[in-house]
Amino acid sequence: MIIDVLEKNACKIIEAYKGFNLFKEGSKRDILFFVGLILLYVITSVAVFISNVFEKNFIFWIVSLISWIGVSIVIYSFQQYILKRETKVYIKGATKA
Repeated sequence: MIIDVLEKNACKIIEAYKGFNLFKEGSKRDILFFVGLILLYVITSVAVFISNVFEKNFIFWIVSLISWIGVSIVIYSFQQYILKRETKVYIKGATKA
């Protein structure tokens, strides 16, 4: 008996949680920002690779490394922003259960 009730409650919780999908529920601005961040990350990663392997210019290495770190911080901040949004969607879905 208790297991049946527990299973029903677990099913309600699972149904209440709708994971946030950026490409389905995100705004166009968020989608474009995310795609732009990914492209910027790839470009800065290539710049860091080129500065480490092919270029012997120390200034180029420092600038590319700082820009890569900056892009990584922005991507982490955007991920936290999406996580907060996902939590809000979960709270809205939880009230329906």
